[in-house]
Amino acid sequence: MSTIFNGNSRYAIDFQTIIDRTVAIASMPLNQLKTQKTNLTDESTALAGLDTKVQALQTALSGLDDAMGSGAIRATLTDSRTVSASVSSGAIEGTYDIEVLNQGAYTTTLSSDAGPRRVSNPGSQSLSKTAAPAFRLTVGGSTFDLSPSSNTLQSLVDAINAQSGANVQASTVNVGTVAAPDFRLSVVSTVQGDLGIQLSDGSINLLSEQSRGDESGAMTSTLSSVPGPNVVLNPDSQSLSNQAVPVFQLTVGSNTFTVKPARNTLSGLVDAINANSLNGVRATMVNVGSNTAPDYRLSLKASKLGDFPVTLTDGAIQLQSEQIRGEVAMYKVNGSGKISESDSRSVTIAPGLSVNLLGVSATGQPTSITLTRESSAVANALASLVNAYNAAVDEVDTHHGTAGGALAGQAVIRNLTRALQRMTSQVEASAGVNSLAALGVSLDQTGHMDFNEMSFYAANFADSAGVTNFLGASTTRGFLYEAVSALDEVEDAVTGTLATAKKALDGQAAALDRQIADKQSYIDSMQADLEQRMAAADALVASLEQQYNYISQMLDAMSTQSTNN
Repeated sequence: MSTIFNGNSRYAIDFQTIIDRTVAIASMPLNQLKTQKTNLTDESTALAGLDTKVQALQTALSGLDDAMGSGAIRATLTDSRTVSASVSSGAIEGTYDIEVLNQGAYTTTLSSDAGPRRVSNPGSQSLSKTAAPAFRLTVGGSTFDLSPSSNTLQSLVDAINAQSGANVQASTVNVGTVAAPDFRLSVVSTVQGDLGIQLSDGSINLLSEQSRGDESGAMTSTLSSVPGPNVVLNPDSQSLSNQAVPVFQLTVGSNTFTVKPARNTLSGLVDAINANSLNGVRATMVNVGSNTAPDYRLSLKASKLGDFPVTLTDGAIQLQSEQIRGEVAMYKVNGSGKISESDSRSVTIAPGLSVNLLGVSATGQPTSITLTRESSAVANALASLVNAYNAAVDEVDTHHGTAGGALAGQAVIRNLTRALQRMTSQVEASAGVNSLAALGVSLDQTGHMDFNEMSFYAANFADSAGVTNFLGASTTRGFLYEAVSALDEVEDAVTGTLATAKKALDGQAAALDRQIADKQSYIDSMQADLEQRMAAADALVASLEQQYNYISQMLDAMSTQSTNN
């Protein structure tokens, strides 16, 4: 109730009463709309409560589905040294045998020992990768320091041959082709005897002995070593390749990949190889030296088992040396005469049963893998289902009867009641475990479930396959399929009973909100207009009262004066 007058006229209170009564009469439809909105809110709250219970029941069904799936199947092995096992969806209880004949191997390579540079032109290129090599020739017990006129292979030959007391003869030989020359340094002793010949550039020995001399007339013969990669002390600043702009070619089996490192360093090469997940190898760096004298190498390991090569060139030389040649894994399942092969040590030998090959079996002694379902997991899941079902029944019951809740008599309650009844009416035509009652789940007169755990264990012990067959799976058959389907009809986000009812309530609530807002706006406008009109009327009455009082006072004064006279 508003108060707009200050008593300027004696009818001010009457004017206020007129306004209040008019607003109250006009507000009666508005109050009815608000009552309807309150009822809708109560129904929406009740729907939310039902939805919570049904979702909890769905969760319990999902837990039972998991317990009947791979989640509750345990694998027991007779020899955990040869294999390990993992269980997934689709696994079936039973015993499986696997005999590992060959665990398989991954082709593995390591960058070769450091070697001299590949020389295609002995008149302009040097064997040594050192900018200022300090050549030292050792023949037997004699040592000669060499000072070639230039840092080329031909100048090195000339400098060796200039050492008359060395008793050796140096020359160049092309062990390559005309199109792809590979000039090597040949150093042969000129005297008989057991003489060792070595040539160092201050960093590495450049020669490999081909034959050893003796007193019978044989001469010691050496040839410069196969060109090899650089010695890498710091993989973040040095490259395996001596090429200014190496063109790396990685070959894995019959597939060749061009590798383009962002940085011409060993670590950059590792990153570039690993950036291509399709090349079939994994690159790492290993230090085969020591902390004080590091020698970082590139290690390549094939990602699949199998007999195939892994090579890496920089456009000039082969950088890798094979350490292990791969092999496929071989095994036999359940005594089969067929030998299975795999390019992975993880193999699937049955639906939902994957095995990792850890070692080779003793001849004729397979590993047995027994898959059994943990009955306690199923029992716990059934107990949770019974509790969730009873909670849903209790929630539905609050809306039954004459004193029922906000949803009493509505279709959503009838549909949900039918869905709950459908869950408990599943009966198989076969003998044995053909109903929930056979699993120890009974239904009382109030519609509530009760679970006898010992009865379930007895049924599972007597007929585990029957339990599995009756419960089935949520996506295929059995009790779980029927129960999930029944609840989906209620809970489906688009077509479900609860979703449809909620959508209808939301629509009604939105319409009521618009009506309430329109009605409130009308009443506010009407009240403002009445207040304005009554204020004007009050002011007019007050003015007339003032005039009346003034005239009345004048007449009284005139009457008094006339009497006195």
